[in-house]
Amino acid sequence: HLRFFRSLCISSKVDLAITTAKIALENDHCVILGLQSTGEARAKDAAKLTGLDDNEEVVLDDFVSAPKEGVLRIIQTIFSLPPKPRGV
Repeated sequence: HLRFFRSLCISSKVDLAITTAKIALENDHCVILGLQSTGEARAKDAAKLTGLDDNEEVVLDDFVSAPKEGVLRIIQTIFSLPPKPRGV
Protein backbone atom coordinates (compact mmCIF):
# COMPACT_ATOMS: atom_id res chain seq x y z
CA HIS A 1 0.00 0.00 0.00
CA LEU A 2 2.83 2.38 0.77
CA ARG A 3 4.24 2.04 -2.73
CA PHE A 4 0.85 2.96 -4.19
CA PHE A 5 0.50 6.10 -2.07
CA ARG A 6 4.12 7.09 -2.73
CA SER A 7 3.39 6.84 -6.46
CA LEU A 8 0.20 8.83 -5.97
CA CYS A 9 2.10 11.63 -4.19
CA ILE A 10 4.80 11.68 -6.86
CA SER A 11 2.24 11.74 -9.67
CA SER A 12 0.59 14.80 -8.14
CA LYS A 13 3.85 16.70 -8.78
CA VAL A 14 4.20 15.82 -12.47
CA ASP A 15 2.28 18.78 -13.95
CA LEU A 16 4.25 21.29 -11.90
CA ALA A 17 7.53 19.56 -12.78
CA ILE A 18 6.71 19.78 -16.50
CA THR A 19 5.75 23.44 -16.25
CA THR A 20 8.88 24.28 -14.26
CA ALA A 21 11.09 22.36 -16.70
CA LYS A 22 9.60 24.16 -19.72
CA ILE A 23 10.15 27.56 -18.11
CA ALA A 24 13.75 26.64 -17.27
CA LEU A 25 14.40 25.47 -20.85
CA GLU A 26 12.92 28.71 -22.24
CA ASN A 27 15.44 30.57 -20.05
CA ASP A 28 18.33 28.46 -21.41
CA HIS A 29 18.74 26.52 -18.16
CA CYS A 30 19.45 22.79 -17.90
CA VAL A 31 16.78 20.50 -16.51
CA ILE A 32 17.61 17.38 -14.55
CA LEU A 33 14.85 15.09 -13.29
CA GLY A 34 15.56 12.31 -10.81
CA LEU A 35 13.69 9.03 -11.08
CA GLN A 36 12.27 7.51 -7.92
CA SER A 37 12.17 4.07 -9.50
CA THR A 38 13.20 2.48 -12.75
CA GLY A 39 10.10 0.31 -12.88
CA GLU A 40 12.25 -2.78 -13.44
CA ALA A 41 10.28 -4.89 -10.97
CA ARG A 42 6.97 -4.04 -12.67
CA ALA A 43 8.53 -4.75 -16.10
CA LYS A 44 9.60 -8.18 -14.86
CA ASP A 45 6.10 -8.81 -13.53
CA ALA A 46 4.65 -7.85 -16.92
CA ALA A 47 7.11 -10.20 -18.63
CA LYS A 48 6.10 -13.06 -16.34
CA LEU A 49 2.46 -12.48 -17.28
CA THR A 50 3.44 -13.06 -20.92
CA GLY A 51 5.01 -16.40 -19.96
CA LEU A 52 8.68 -15.38 -19.96
CA ASP A 53 10.99 -16.33 -17.11
CA ASP A 54 13.88 -14.40 -15.56
CA ASN A 55 16.48 -16.09 -17.77
CA GLU A 56 14.94 -15.05 -21.08
CA GLU A 57 15.56 -11.70 -22.75
CA VAL A 58 12.50 -9.52 -22.29
CA VAL A 59 11.16 -7.66 -25.32
CA LEU A 60 7.78 -6.07 -24.72
CA ASP A 61 5.57 -4.55 -27.41
CA ASP A 62 4.43 -1.67 -25.25
CA PHE A 63 5.67 0.65 -22.51
CA VAL A 64 5.29 -0.77 -19.00
CA SER A 65 3.98 1.85 -16.60
CA ALA A 66 5.16 1.08 -13.05
CA PRO A 67 2.42 3.25 -11.48
CA LYS A 68 -0.25 1.58 -13.60
CA GLU A 69 1.00 -1.89 -12.67
CA GLY A 70 1.09 -0.84 -9.00
CA VAL A 71 -2.51 0.37 -9.11
CA LEU A 72 -3.62 -2.80 -10.88
CA ARG A 73 -1.86 -4.93 -8.26
CA ILE A 74 -3.55 -3.01 -5.40
CA ILE A 75 -6.97 -3.33 -7.05
CA GLN A 76 -6.49 -7.05 -7.70
CA THR A 77 -5.35 -7.59 -4.11
CA ILE A 78 -8.14 -5.63 -2.44
CA PHE A 79 -10.94 -6.55 -4.85
CA SER A 80 -9.83 -10.02 -5.82
CA LEU A 81 -12.10 -12.05 -8.07
CA PRO A 82 -12.60 -15.80 -8.10
CA PRO A 83 -10.38 -17.71 -10.56
CA LYS A 84 -11.44 -17.66 -14.21
CA PRO A 85 -13.35 -20.76 -15.29
CA ARG A 86 -11.58 -23.07 -17.68
CA GLY A 87 -11.94 -22.11 -21.32
CA VAL A 88 -12.44 -18.41 -20.65
